[in-house]
Amino acid sequence: MQFFNFINLLIFILPILIILGFLFYLARYMKRAESRADEKLNIEKENVEYQKEQINALNKIKERIVNIEKMLDETN
Repeated sequence: MQFFNFINLLIFILPILIILGFLFYLARYMKRAESRADEKLNIEKENVEYQKEQINALNKIKERIVNIEKMLDETN
C-alpha cells in the first residue's frame, strides 16, 4: 500500500519537477543569449570607433591633397 502512495506522490511531483527544470533551462538560455548580445554590442561599438578613426584619417589626407593641389595650381 505504501508503494502506491509513493507512486501517487511521484505522479504529483513529477510535473512540478519538469516545469522547474524547463524554467531553469530557459533561464540559462536567456543568460547566455544576453551575454552574446552584450558581446556583439561591444564589438559593434569597437567597429564604430575604428571607422570614426578611419574617417578622420581620410579627412586629414583629403585636406593635405587639397593643399598640395592648391600649391601646384599656384606654381603653374
